[in-house]
Amino acid sequence: MIELTAQQEQDDYIFALDIGTRTLIGVLMVREGEEYEVLTSKVVYHSTRAMMDGQIHNIQEVANRCSSLIADIEEESGLKINKVALAAAGRALETATVTGEIDFNQKKTVTAEDINALEFSAIQQAQEKVVERSDKNSKADYHFVGYSVREFRLDDMFLTDLNQQRGSNIQADLIVTFLPQVVVDSLLAVINELGLEVSGLTLEPIAASKVVIPRDMYNFNLALVDIGAGTADIAVTKSGSMIGYGMVPVAGDEITEKIAENYLIDYHSAEEIKCNLASSDKFEVKNAIGMTTEIQKDEINEVISGQIEAMAGMIAEEILKINTESPKAVICIGGGSLTPGFTDKLAEFLDLPIDRVGIRDADDLRKIKGKVKDIAGTQTITPIGIGIVADQNREKTIFTRVSVNGEDVRLFSLKQPLVRDALISASVDPKSIQGRPGKGITCTVNGELKTIPGEFGSPGYVKLNGNEVELDQELKNGDSIEFKAGRKGNDARARIRDLFSNDLLEKKIIRYQGEEISVEPEIKINDKKVAPDLRVEDGMEIEFFPVKTIGQAVRNLLELDYIPENNLIKVNVSGKDKFLPQSEWFITDGSQPLDLSKPLKSHQKLVIERKEKVETVKDLVDYLDFKSNKTEIIFNGNRLKLDNRIASIKINGENVDNNYSLKNGDKIEFFKKNLTLDKTLDLINYSLSEKMKENAKILINGEEGEFEDRLKSGDRIKLKFLN
Repeated sequence: MIELTAQQEQDDYIFALDIGTRTLIGVLMVREGEEYEVLTSKVVYHSTRAMMDGQIHNIQEVANRCSSLIADIEEESGLKINKVALAAAGRALETATVTGEIDFNQKKTVTAEDINALEFSAIQQAQEKVVERSDKNSKADYHFVGYSVREFRLDDMFLTDLNQQRGSNIQADLIVTFLPQVVVDSLLAVINELGLEVSGLTLEPIAASKVVIPRDMYNFNLALVDIGAGTADIAVTKSGSMIGYGMVPVAGDEITEKIAENYLIDYHSAEEIKCNLASSDKFEVKNAIGMTTEIQKDEINEVISGQIEAMAGMIAEEILKINTESPKAVICIGGGSLTPGFTDKLAEFLDLPIDRVGIRDADDLRKIKGKVKDIAGTQTITPIGIGIVADQNREKTIFTRVSVNGEDVRLFSLKQPLVRDALISASVDPKSIQGRPGKGITCTVNGELKTIPGEFGSPGYVKLNGNEVELDQELKNGDSIEFKAGRKGNDARARIRDLFSNDLLEKKIIRYQGEEISVEPEIKINDKKVAPDLRVEDGMEIEFFPVKTIGQAVRNLLELDYIPENNLIKVNVSGKDKFLPQSEWFITDGSQPLDLSKPLKSHQKLVIERKEKVETVKDLVDYLDFKSNKTEIIFNGNRLKLDNRIASIKINGENVDNNYSLKNGDKIEFFKKNLTLDKTLDLINYSLSEKMKENAKILINGEEGEFEDRLKSGDRIKLKFLN
């Protein structure tokens, strides 16, 4: 019977329950200053294989055994057990490394409440990260079970403790641990059967490390391995922080099962042999067919050597995965660590001296008084650690049980939980209340990105005890949450025509080369013409050729991949204005050149010619066809065509040569050579001597003329000779 002191109340006592694969260990403790005292304890063994590999298979059977254990603790202590601290094995463990940060904007003294808020913000990040990971992979539900602070920082400076420090910015790097909901739910279902309240929930390696590796030893690169019957849980420290946790689903049960299989004996007989290998040299057993056999210790060690090697190898592999190299030492606890030869084999796999891998007993634990009865000391470390973790988190952990859409959800948090926390724990994304928009479509039009959004979703709702609330509404034990996700909007659907205004798609009637035709925009995908009613697909690259301007219409008519130019200059040639092309195409309305940038009007008249550029005087002579501009005369009844060559060219009053570059507004004059009768006779090879010329009579257009008279087109010349 325990007597309460004047300073103590029943709630000052801590009851920790280690629900293991083979054993149930209950420890009643109390804190006195900085020390903890074990007041009483009880160890109960499972009568059946109600648990395997750290997972509860028969909830009622485990609850019955726990009930018996608690009854004994209550009878011995005289206290009524109302709350229990628990730990879960790291089966299917998920971890998330996150950083929490609070910026105060100005210097202030950091309080315990600030630290709690900092840690909680990091845990929320970790929860969201794990939800995202599980959504993408297994869809499994995960439950937060504990965390370790790797490092605190105050204004970017490393500190081991932020409390009462002054600064403007605090940060914390945390390793946050989660287990599948089924693992935690089965554990909590047992406690529910017992009618108890959970005072704390943690991870077994976190609990064990709290006792075996105090904070001032985190500078050492140590691995802690807690080997139970079903799992081996691992924690690693390095450079002042806890750097990671791990688990392998191989432990003492594999060795027990090998003994049972090899000698055809029941599980409990095999377990008894395993537990006594260190103290007995031979064992007498009765096998499944009723024969009694004596087995030597050395023979058994040979039988289980393969399992020991496999277990040591898997544990070493997980340690190296967390630490990337062998640690300086390994501390082993738990019943599985007592297996003969295990520590030597683990040292071999990690390439460590044998004396660097050892088994830690509970006899020399710092700040722990009293012992757990009826079990090896190394197996008592975890239940003591469970109690210490629960006590140290007593002021900042809240365990709340609520329901989400009729399903039980248990929340373990550092402040009063909110509706959003319950939704996250139930693997419901709080953002889904908004109703996600439908999937959009992105495409490009002439290289420009276009987005067609999906339809907006319709919002859902969240109700607390029947009343619609916000996500940041605080929860209390027993609250009922009803959540309906928002409806996802329809995915985007569009045709190509939906990307453009009606006026851009409009057909235009024009007169082209004398005929009335219609022109319409061209749409191409992969250089192939498509119809505007084609459905737009995500990633589609669309080329659009409108006919809004005259130039665009010309491009489509000529099937060019560019808009042509209609560059002209205006010059005056011998008193007449002329437009000279400066580009490949000469586009007019039949009389006047057109500005291709102007809007295309209905029934626009288009005359399109392909021309050579007229850039120099030589080009102009060719363009005007002066070389073929001949003078026609009739000589003695015969029609003759005579070259009328250009003698000189003046532009703007100045003589120029054929290479002169023409400019807009130039005034051009051509001066031809004088064509006389005398020169005409030379051109037609009609040679006359001087005497013949003296006897010649010349009539030009019926009138007497001279050999030096200038001729022009249409002149009629008669040449006669006098006797």
